[in-house]
Amino acid sequence: MYWVLSVHWVTSVYWVMYWVMSVYWVTSVYWVMLILFLAASVIACCAAALFHVQENWSYLDSLYYCFVSFSTIGFGDLVASQDNYYPYVYLHLPD
Repeated sequence: MYWVLSVHWVTSVYWVMYWVMSVYWVTSVYWVMLILFLAASVIACCAAALFHVQENWSYLDSLYYCFVSFSTIGFGDLVASQDNYYPYVYLHLPD
């Protein structure tokens, strides 16, 4: 009788721990995906701001260009670095 109760208790604890860990794992995956999405959004917005200044595109065109480039779709309707003169090129050159 004692052995049956102890086995039942152990299996109950196992299933409770299994459920808790699976719920924790799922929520941690959601948090990781949220953090990755927010980080990618911040990077895309910052890159779009730079393309907005450098290429004289609208911010939405720059954001579209960043999305198409980062997702490796590459339609080719917007192409960077096609001007003959860039006023801030000295910022990119090494000393």
